[in-house]
Amino acid sequence: MSEFWKVFLRSFFLQAGWNYMKFQNLGFIFSIDPILKKIYYGEELKKAYLRHCEIFNTQPYMAGFILGNIAGMEERQLPGEQIVKIKQSLACAYASIGDRIFWARLRISVYLTTIILYFVFTLSHIFSPARSAFFALLLPTTAYALFSVYIRWKGIKKGYECSGSGSCGLDFINWNRLIKSSSKANFLALLCVLSFAVFSAVAYRTGFSKDNTLFAFEFLFVVSAVFMQRYFKQQKKPLTWTLAACFIFALIFAAFKKFLA
Repeated sequence: MSEFWKVFLRSFFLQAGWNYMKFQNLGFIFSIDPILKKIYYGEELKKAYLRHCEIFNTQPYMAGFILGNIAGMEERQLPGEQIVKIKQSLACAYASIGDRIFWARLRISVYLTTIILYFVFTLSHIFSPARSAFFALLLPTTAYALFSVYIRWKGIKKGYECSGSGSCGLDFINWNRLIKSSSKANFLALLCVLSFAVFSAVAYRTGFSKDNTLFAFEFLFVVSAVFMQRYFKQQKKPLTWTLAACFIFALIFAAFKKFLA
């Protein structure tokens, strides 16, 4: 078990030896080195090093699934060709999944959540503006970091349990559902930020009044319609989805207008 802790800690330096020829191969060897030294000696250890000198590139937070898988395969001393083949196939799969989750969605979630928390803390007078900015940055960033560390550690354990499988760890989480849920959450968060920005701009310029509030709401409706069209197009939904969403939003706007009248 101590070797797995070493692999886990070393995995944080996966990109320390990044190079333009083989990308993360040196970092991968450095990470898995405690396992290789436990299994092989002399000439066999040299062959294991050379086997993993080939090109390797994946999303760094997801590399634990591959490290655990390869550690188990090396421990069972499976054929080198099989080890390299599974290693490369998993590297491509987890690079795609990790990029879509961490780089394309969760980083944006952290950014939007930071903005929302800052406004909430400031307007509710829970903290001073300086402390509001500090905690608004700290909380989402900490959550993001803890989730990435959790994925690193659980990836190594899960990878070792299903070592030798070309789809090892892909069923650990419903990755597609996580990607879709993150996209929807980001979309709603962006609408919240946009709504607050529009109403704040109108209030700052002209002060609150029925006419100004209705103008802000109408502007928000137009912008939201554009966002809804882009979102449903990305989800490969027919145009009727956008029209239905605009119709529902228009009903809400009509009720809001009647309330102000």
